Amino acid sequence: MAEVVVPEPQDPVAPGPPVTPGQVPGGRPPGRLERLRHLAAARAVLAVAPEPESWLDVGCGRGYFCAAARRYFPYTAFDGLDATPLVEAAREVGRIEEAHRGLPEDPVTSLRLTGRYDVISLLGVRPRPGRLRAIRPILRDGGHLLVDARPDSPAALSALTAAGYRPVPPPRRRLPWQPLLARPVRVRAGR
Repeated sequence: MAEVVVPEPQDPVAPGPPVTPGQVPGGRPPGRLERLRHLAAARAVLAVAPEPESWLDVGCGRGYFCAAARRYFPYTAFDGLDATPLVEAAREVGRIEEAHRGLPEDPVTSLRLTGRYDVISLLGVRPRPGRLRAIRPILRDGGHLLVDARPDSPAALSALTAAGYRPVPPPRRRLPWQPLLARPVRVRAGR
């Protein structure tokens, strides 16, 4: 007679299946179009900053953009800033190196991150002048800001100008869905 195997009952408080690298619980990976947008955003930075040392993704969520950008910047340290606990999950699966909880407008967060990043990306985050001003001290001198906005968007351009940034012209023709690059305007001493 064949032996009957009865499965063990599942413990209701036991954790679910283990999380493998590159997988964040509760989220679906980005679709093809979103992956292409992430790669195009990273390529926009590649033209003006070929080897940034450090990069902060504001509103990073699960860190999918950082994982895509690593394709072009394998030696860059990617960190994430988000108000949700997803940023810690992104660090646990290796999409970012450091996870920061909070908002750039928070004085404690801003003080802790001052002068640390060569590139800051705001993809999927509305570029409001207050947030853009709060990000300025986090950028290193000569750093770049990557904003998810169309180059012909008057609202985005006025927000950048009001916060003290100027758009960086793309080296070649820009696609309509590529993000906008900007740099802080330098203030000359004594004038």
